[in-house]
Amino acid sequence: MAENIVAGLFGLTPQMFQNQQYQQDLNRGIQMAQLSPGAAAQAGLQASVGQLGRGFAGAMGIQDPQLQRITQRQQLLGMIDPSNPDSYLQAAQMALQSGDAEAAYVLREQGTQARMQAMKNEK
Repeated sequence: MAENIVAGLFGLTPQMFQNQQYQQDLNRGIQMAQLSPGAAAQAGLQASVGQLGRGFAGAMGIQDPQLQRITQRQQLLGMIDPSNPDSYLQAAQMALQSGDAEAAYVLREQGTQARMQAMKNEK
């Protein structure tokens, strides 16, 4: 469920981002491989090398900034209780403290909408 919320609010989950990077590596490999025989094998090798490079960088403690942001947003959304509008505002505050103003804005807007819906339901 949190993955659907992340995708709905921010567009990508960490898995979607990694898949997108792999597909870009694969497409780049296909383009390069068209210059010689064995295009499919070379494209697969190119994509695998890209994945291996990111995996090695991760093992060395180097993380892709975009992937880090997506992961952080997913963690923030995991803290939200949809029945409590204040939880959106708490998550927005944490996003702001971490320097993610875009996520803070989206979460604050969602919190405001949740609060208005809760007030409607009380009437």
